[in-house]
Parts: sequence; structure tokens; C-alpha cells
Amino acid sequence: MPSQRRPVPHASPLAPALVVAALALALVLGACGSSSPQSQASTFIAEHHQQSQVVTEGATDADSALAALSSPPTHEQLSALALAAQRGHDLIARAHGEWVTAEGGAEETLSLAEIEADVGANEMRDALGGLVAYTRHPDAATLARYRAQLKGGGEKWNEAIGQIWHLGGSSNPPMLPVHLG
Repeated sequence: MPSQRRPVPHASPLAPALVVAALALALVLGACGSSSPQSQASTFIAEHHQQSQVVTEGATDADSALAALSSPPTHEQLSALALAAQRGHDLIARAHGEWVTAEGGAEETLSLAEIEADVGANEMRDALGGLVAYTRHPDAATLARYRAQLKGGGEKWNEAIGQIWHLGGSSNPPMLPVHLG
């Protein structure tokens, strides 16, 4: 029986691009694994809950020391504030270091919420560094910068951590009190 040739359908000029796009999508999906945002959030909480609490405590303790200042602040109060702010700064820096070097030193792939939490933590750390500077030379402008930076970082932190904890099905995320700064 003679073989019959089937006609080759006319290929669309988009066909090669579609094949490349499909392969790229398959690679991306394969690299991401099959984990859902909820399971990723649960993993984040399990791996970073302690560091998240440390970030919150670092900022909260320093702000409490600031709230205890009299007007004008005494040397002892400024010394206590400097210690609390430096401790908070160092706690956040250490927690951040543990956060991004988890899994044997390889930087984790962060979701948008995790990136936002990281940005918020860094802003709070920098604000606490400014608060340490304030204790050496108390002035209204330095204090205003601290408050603005802590507020901005705290808002980013709270939004991101709240979202991660919600996605992970966990309650009581380590959020900053809204009055900080």
C-alpha cells in the first residue's frame, strides 16, 4: 500500500515564539515547585518567626525608652536610650542576617511580602541608628527623621508580616504598635 503524505499545515509566524514561551513557562513553574502561597507563608513563619519577633522587640524597646525621656532629657535617660537604640539596631541587623542567609548561606527567594518585610526591617534598623545619633546630639530634626523613618519602616513591616501570617493561617503576627515613631 503506497504511503500517503499528509499535507503540512501552514505554521503561524507566532508558532516558534509560542514554543519558546511555553518552554520558558515550564522552566519557571518547574523551578518554583508546586508549593502554594499558603505553604510558602507557613514555611516562612516556621523559619523566621523568632527573627520576626526580634525585629519587633528591637524597635519597640527603643521607642519605649524614647517615650520615657523628660524634657529636657537627662544624661542618664539619653544613655539608656542610646543603649536601647543600639541594642534594637543590632538585634534587627542580626535577625536580618539570619533571615537572608537561611538554608546554609544561600539567599532565599523572597516573595513580594517577604521583600517588603525585609525593606521595613532595614528602615527600622536605620531609624534606630539615627536614634543613637540623637542621643549624642539631641535635636528636633534628628528626632523627626527617626520618627518618619520608623513610621515608614513600621508600616511596611506590619503590612508585610500581617499578610504573611494571614496567608500562613497563623494568628498574632509580630507587628509593631501603630503609635511607634
